[in-house]
Order: sequence, then structure tokens, then C-alpha cells
Amino acid sequence: MRFQLSNKNPRFLNRRFQARMIVAVVMFGLFLWLVETWRFSSLNVKSPPANPARNLEADYSIKEDSPLRDDEFRVSATPVLPEEELRVAAADMGVALPAGWLDGVRDNTIGIRRDEGDSFFRVLAHARDVPASDLERAARKDVLYINLMAESERFRGDVVTVTGEMWRLREFAAAENSYGLRKLYEAWIFTDDSSTHPYRVVCTSLPKGMEPGQNLRTPVRVVGYFFKREGYESPGGLHVAPTILAKRLQWYRSPNSPPPMESLSTYLLGIVGAVSLALVATLVAFTLSDQKAERDDLRRMQAARLEKMPDLKQADYVDVGSMLEKLSVQLEREEPRRPSRPADELEPPTLRVLSRPSVEDDDE
Repeated sequence: MRFQLSNKNPRFLNRRFQARMIVAVVMFGLFLWLVETWRFSSLNVKSPPANPARNLEADYSIKEDSPLRDDEFRVSATPVLPEEELRVAAADMGVALPAGWLDGVRDNTIGIRRDEGDSFFRVLAHARDVPASDLERAARKDVLYINLMAESERFRGDVVTVTGEMWRLREFAAAENSYGLRKLYEAWIFTDDSSTHPYRVVCTSLPKGMEPGQNLRTPVRVVGYFFKREGYESPGGLHVAPTILAKRLQWYRSPNSPPPMESLSTYLLGIVGAVSLALVATLVAFTLSDQKAERDDLRRMQAARLEKMPDLKQADYVDVGSMLEKLSVQLEREEPRRPSRPADELEPPTLRVLSRPSVEDDDE
């Protein structure tokens, strides 16, 4: 028996095999990329608001007044602050709260005190009845968390805008009041400027599709009246948060954020399904191709062995079973058949008794 070393390269060094493996890796990477894209688009990503002052250029030039004549004098107009302009506009549109509504409100108390209840429900009812478009026009967008916490008296009753992530939303029954309020909603919102300190927002209605829950991380926007700095209990102790009384919460999506999941779900599902089917089909094709290659290799090896043994190729192959059957028939023919006798004619067997020689016989 001789052993011959094969000069063929291993299968993993075959160019065809390497090309197929590269295709499989590329398709698998594409599948992972699509899954990550889908997962990222499903998250509530909120981009920071654009800074309108970024594109402005500072003007360092000095503007000189024109010279006056001897009989002239200059009168400077009293500057009007933007917040005063907004308050005037709010009063003209009927958005501003009448004087005296918030006189009894005190900051840094746990919850809403009994003597603040009427003011609390009166402001909520006013926010419910005022058109949302008027609230938007009268709302201030330059008031930050630190302003409400540090200068609550200055901004109390102003219409402010809060944009951030809503972490918790619950529904609760309103206490007995004379303004027809029966069901209210409480939202805890974190903004970029408030960091880990929330806003407490109480509103009278929710937009379509918004449901109460915990750990929501939902981007929302709300326009409402700043009521007070309200204390609340938490696992970490007592804290204070600005309370906003609003008409309704709004879904919010920054212009720089990715498109919503609803517009991408159909396409992403189709693409992921197509890539998954292509990947499965590729794996099945690779398996069938490997099985066919193994059969071809085995057939090729058998043919090569037969070519090296021409005598065996021309030899007649005999079945062992048929050969044994022929031998048994041949033995039956060659062996003479003994005649059979009846049982009564058979002679009984004879017993022969052999006598033991005596001592006398030995003496003789």
C-alpha cells in the first residue's frame, strides 16, 4: 500500500470559497447597519435648538449724533423692554392674567396650599379657554429655568415656553372647584438648561396619541403660565421646581432631528426583510454548493482510482449469496443419497461386556 500526498490547496484557500465568504461578510455587515439605523431612528433624539445669534456679526463702529443748532435740544425716548412689549400684547389679546389673581401665591411650599386653590384652578381654566394661537404669540421664549427659580416674583403670571423631554406623565382627578375642571394631567419635563432639575407642568388636555406613563423620554413643548416655585418630595429629599399651568402638551421635534419613525418604518422593514431573505438564500446556496462539491470530489477520486487499476475495472463481480447457493446445489448433486430404512427393521444396538483379567490369569 502506497500513500500519495495531495498537491491540492485546502478548501479555505480556494478563491471561490474566499469570494463567497467576502460576500457573506458584506451582507451580514449591511444587515447590522440597517438594524442599527432602525434602532437609532426609533429613539427620541432631540437636537439642541439653533442659536440665532451665531450668524450675526458684532458691530463695533461708533455712531455719532448729528450736531444740533443753537435753538434745538434732543429728547431720548424711554426704552421699552421686550417683556413689557409682550405683556402689553398679551393684555391686548386677552391672554394676560388680571391683576390680583396671584396675590396670595407663595413660593417654596409643598404642593398647592388651600388658600392658593382658587387661583390655581382659575389660571388653569383661563389657559383652557384662551386660544392656543394667542398663547403662542404672547409666549416668552427667552425665559430659562434659572430665571424662574431666581426671579419668581418678576415672571409670575407670564406666559413662558418650555421645550424638553417629558419623563413622566400621570392623570389625576381635580379637587372640587367652580371652574368645571374634572381631570388634569401632570408632566415632569427636563430641559437643556434645567439639567437634572425638572419642570412641573399641569395641563387640562393631551394631544392625540399621548398616554400617561413612566420613563417616557418624549420630546414635548408646552406654553403656559408660570405659577410658582413649588416644593415636592423625592427619594433624595425635598426639592423645588417651577410649576407651569398650561392648556395642552404638544409633540415636539427639532428641525435638526431625524425624521419620525412612522415615515421610515415601512421602508426599513422592507429593506431589513429583503436583506434577511438574501442572507438566508445565500447561506442555503453555499450549503448546497458545498454538498455538490463534496459529491463531485468523491466521484472524481473514485474515477481516478479506477483508472489506476485497469484489471479490476474488467473483472467480473460475483455476488457472495449466489455463489454460496451454487455451492450448496453442487454438493447435493455430488454426495450419494443413502437409502432410508423403516424404524422396525433397525437392529438394536448390542452391548459388549469386557471382562477384567483375574489374578490367576496373570500368574499363568
